[in-house]
Amino acid sequence: MKRNRIFLDFTTLLDITMIILFWFIIKSDASANEARTQAQEQIASIAAEAEQERIEFELEKENWRKEAESELERIKSADENAAKNQQALAGVEKGNIIHIQLDINEEQIPHIKVFYGKKNIGEFDINSAKDATGELISIFENAGFAKDSVMIGIFEYDGNQEGTASVMVSDPIERPIRAVSEEYPYFYCAVINISK
Repeated sequence: MKRNRIFLDFTTLLDITMIILFWFIIKSDASANEARTQAQEQIASIAAEAEQERIEFELEKENWRKEAESELERIKSADENAAKNQQALAGVEKGNIIHIQLDINEEQIPHIKVFYGKKNIGEFDINSAKDATGELISIFENAGFAKDSVMIGIFEYDGNQEGTASVMVSDPIERPIRAVSEEYPYFYCAVINISK
């Protein structure tokens, strides 16, 4: 019996297998590169977020430090001013208070009188709120009040007096009294209407 020999040629199959193998290698390398790029982008994004958070934390920390310093200054200032406040309150008990009176004269011109205790330390006619502020500051300077003096005062007016309403409403006299606080930060003044 004669055997037939079958000759199988696997060359084409080997070529196809090699092509498929190279295709998988190329695709896996591309996938790896894509995964590496995505990972690098995520790392860069996380690093940027971390840097932003660090900057925000530094700014917040700086704000906390400033607030703490401000609060410490306020506390120190309160301690320093406690003695001044106590002296001013003792002066009030003795009648040493700034008394500002608004009066309307016969010509319907508003007139201010300023007393410290029972002593008249100044008076003037009001032409404008700006002039009144300057006049009050001048009176306080001439009376010897330092800029850091604690000054307690009363501004009184008679709301029933003819002409007072125009002074208090159209060109409020309270405004210059409040503006004096810019020059004298420890000037405390109550506004009282003495009409009944």
